Amino acid sequence: MGRPGTADWGVRRTPGELDSTAYIEIGPGRYSGKHWQAGFVFIGEAAFLMAEGLVRREFPGYDRFGINEIPAEVGTRIIEAWRAASTRLVGVSPDEACTALALPGRQ
Repeated sequence: MGRPGTADWGVRRTPGELDSTAYIEIGPGRYSGKHWQAGFVFIGEAAFLMAEGLVRREFPGYDRFGINEIPAEVGTRIIEAWRAASTRLVGVSPDEACTALALPGRQ
């Protein structure tokens, strides 16, 4: 878990691992109206926002403040994009990192 004042960059797999509610939760299927469910993964909000451009590129209807029902095939593309970006981020300049993460205004 993150230290106070630092971003949590890890992926958490159980609600018991969370030290706050500042996480994006990703789960299978349609949203049931319940949060912090078993089988979901949880990504710290700051970490998720760094990769949000990749989500938006693959799913243009993405809404940061809404519930997003992303089809499985689009989810697979997002995972592939995140993995590809993670391999490109080692030792790159800030501009190259922004391009790899599809951050707006930096490509």
